[in-house]
Amino acid sequence: MIEKELAKIIIERYYLDVLSFCISKMNDYSDAEDCAQETFVKFLSKREKLDFSDQILIWLLKTADKTIKEFNRKKSEKHYDISEYADVIPDDKGNGIRPISMIYENLPTEDASLFIEYIYCKTSDERSRLADKYKMSLGALYTKITRIKKKLLESLRGSEY
Repeated sequence: MIEKELAKIIIERYYLDVLSFCISKMNDYSDAEDCAQETFVKFLSKREKLDFSDQILIWLLKTADKTIKEFNRKKSEKHYDISEYADVIPDDKGNGIRPISMIYENLPTEDASLFIEYIYCKTSDERSRLADKYKMSLGALYTKITRIKKKLLESLRGSEY
């Protein structure tokens, strides 16, 4: 059993190790923080069944790994609506947002398709597969997406970027 005071010390001592581990496994810092915090929530809920030993960091890292896998599984099951990714852009009167279809009316069909597919990519592996699909390197994909975003902003704001 790990007493409350010892649990606090363990959290203070190993939090950065667990967070670093989560960051190394995830693409998003905020998600990594969530998983690290969830790992310590699990630790606190099970501390009475755990024994303190040199193996506590290993237990924390294994728990973090399982937490990351659970998080990614749950995240991949969500339905993503592309409008979640659209910036709020005022209409001509300064209120509301323009329909998302207007955003893509200003792009060639291939660029619009690529941009939509890119938005739905959740991992670097998915982005790599997308680059392969369009017969380009990952660097070229990022460059193309940056140019598409710039075009969209120019057309939506009606100004040079």
